[in-house]
Amino acid sequence: MEKYGLDVKAVDNRSYHYHRTVEQWLKNFEANWGQIHALDPIRFNEKFRRTWLFYLGGAAETFEAAREIINCYHITFVKGHFARQGRSIPVDRLRP
Repeated sequence: MEKYGLDVKAVDNRSYHYHRTVEQWLKNFEANWGQIHALDPIRFNEKFRRTWLFYLGGAAETFEAAREIINCYHITFVKGHFARQGRSIPVDRLRP
């Protein structure tokens, strides 16, 4: 990132939110499967459904089972913003 003049503006651990988001995606997918399938039954077939149930369910379970192991970080970069101001990443933005 340094090569392109990018500075870290913020680092946030979004694991809790991502876990809840994936759970909601799974619920929405299951609740709306009939409508999804009707859009294009060839593309949105049973294999497609099983693949996404596996992915979303697995992601939700992984975050649940491995709370202290798996994290989902959101890192915001800016081009030269802090470098021009002679500052580094604000301490209040470095949240675990």
